Amino acid sequence: MKVLVLSEYPAPAAGLALQGELLCKGLHEMGVDVRPVHLESNLEKEWYFRWFKPDVVVGVGFWGHLPNLVLHPQKFGDESGSVARSRWLYRGTP
Repeated sequence: MKVLVLSEYPAPAAGLALQGELLCKGLHEMGVDVRPVHLESNLEKEWYFRWFKPDVVVGVGFWGHLPNLVLHPQKFGDESGSVARSRWLYRGTP
C-alpha cells in the first residue's frame, strides 16, 4: 500500500506537525510505502500524485487547512484517479 501524508513537513516543533511525523514513522515501521509532503505545497503534492500514485491520502491538520488537505487533492484526483475514489467522503464540503 502507498500512503501520501499531507502535513507540515519538514515538521516544526508543533503538535499537528508532530502527529504527521509520527504517523509517517509508524506506517513506515509497519512496512507501508509512505511519503510525507507539505500540505501547502501544491506543486509538490501534484508531483507526488503523478509520480507516487498513492492508494491513500491522509491529511493531518485543523479545519483551517481544509483547502490544502481536502479540496486541492480532490481537484487533482480527477486527473490522476488516485484520489477520485475517495471523493464521496467529502460531498458535503463547500
